[in-house]
Amino acid sequence: MVEQALTNVLQNAIIHGEGDGAVEVTLRGDDDGFVVEVLDDGPGVPPEHLPRLGERAYRSDDARVRDPKGSGLGLAITSEVCDRFGWALSFEAREPRGLRVAIRGR
Repeated sequence: MVEQALTNVLQNAIIHGEGDGAVEVTLRGDDDGFVVEVLDDGPGVPPEHLPRLGERAYRSDDARVRDPKGSGLGLAITSEVCDRFGWALSFEAREPRGLRVAIRGR
């Protein structure tokens, strides 16, 4: 399940990124547990859509244009996996563009 959750986040970063863009993955450990961050420099997600990322079948209009085949289940699966393990999943817009996805756990 963890592998699928991480794969979903990485696939989204690649699919929704620019053709010549970059995706960065980091894993940090500390006394509180771990943080996995996936950063991309794609077009990003408008702030009003960030709270809905991870909802089952939710896709912004921009995401539907970039990838009409997607089902909107990838991040919902990731969200469910994080919930089951007691981990936190967060999304943050990056400036000037891009998205930061973080999974924090113990």
